[in-house]
Amino acid sequence: QTVVPVDHRTAGQIVDDEVHDVLCKDLPEGVRLTAIFDCCHSESIMDLPYIYNVNGKLEIEERSKNEMIAQLVSGGTRLFLDRKNKKAMMNFGKDIMGIVQDNMGGKDGRSDDAKAQHMDENTTDADIIMFSGCK
Repeated sequence: QTVVPVDHRTAGQIVDDEVHDVLCKDLPEGVRLTAIFDCCHSESIMDLPYIYNVNGKLEIEERSKNEMIAQLVSGGTRLFLDRKNKKAMMNFGKDIMGIVQDNMGGKDGRSDDAKAQHMDENTTDADIIMFSGCK
């Protein structure tokens, strides 16, 4: 997960760990940071330990095997029927990658232990809120 700044060709992209380390990690208790990011590819660019949906509920994504199989069959059928459609091919590839990641430990590919460690490491004393669009 990265930020692509205007000068990314010369300076490179900024990874979420760097964003968290610079903006969040050392903020003391009592400080409030509110950030707005347009995060089409990374809704968690600040690497915060928790993500809430628009209804204020903690977001936990769980998908059944049947849902994943149905998604693959649907995408494969669309691709078969319209092999020249690059968008169908890209969507099918994304579906496959998503399912592989889900089966490796979640949307982000991390195991439950890795997620717990992430929450411990990325919790701060400050009050940090990030609004993320384009999800």
